[in-house]
Amino acid sequence: RGRAGRVRPGIAFHLFSSDAPLAQYTEPEVRRVGLQQLVMRTKALNLRGSAEEVCARLPEPPAAAAVQNAVLDLRCIGALAAADESLTPLGRLLAQLPTDARLGKLVVYGCALGLADEAITLAALLGSRSPFMMPGEAREAADASKQGFGKGPQSDVLGALQAYNEFDAITGEARFAFARERFLSIKTLQGVANNKRQLLENLSNLGVVPRGIRAAHTEWLGRKHDGSDGVRLVLGQTS
Repeated sequence: RGRAGRVRPGIAFHLFSSDAPLAQYTEPEVRRVGLQQLVMRTKALNLRGSAEEVCARLPEPPAAAAVQNAVLDLRCIGALAAADESLTPLGRLLAQLPTDARLGKLVVYGCALGLADEAITLAALLGSRSPFMMPGEAREAADASKQGFGKGPQSDVLGALQAYNEFDAITGEARFAFARERFLSIKTLQGVANNKRQLLENLSNLGVVPRGIRAAHTEWLGRKHDGSDGVRLVLGQTS
């Protein structure tokens, strides 16, 4: 039996030729992803030197241009001071949230404006895979179902928000039937709910929302009351 589960002679399709030049090791993650979180952590730890100098001391440092772009992005969203690279009050909050800096700002501002549940849901959706499934045998029906979420032209993000809210509002086994009928990934939607509760707990620990909120209690409250994710309930919001 081969690594791909081969059990009889057949045809093998190779993605690369046998003599293709391949890297011996995978490129370090610090050279493959955005560096906004890393830069904020270095500032939160008060490490000596600029962000570029600190990153240059890593065993396998990222490109200097990548660090400069991260600093520029953080200044644009107000996480770093314009005069230097010190963290702003917003930046100190974002450095402690386990999410992308831009999504973190969305959540913090949403909470300040009384739209905590909506902002947390959007952040959880943007940090996850799309909940919309497009099976090859029913692509047209799936696309029509996707377009049915919301009225008028809107982005995929707002459509996903509507889809999640409708799924979360249905109780019992009916929600799973709804997801299958509307070509929604149940696993993804459940993951979004878990991410929402965890992000809410992080915000509570930072004092952005009332302190003392725990993800496990939020989940229990939602299940006991109406089967929802519990975030709106624990925040005391009404629809």
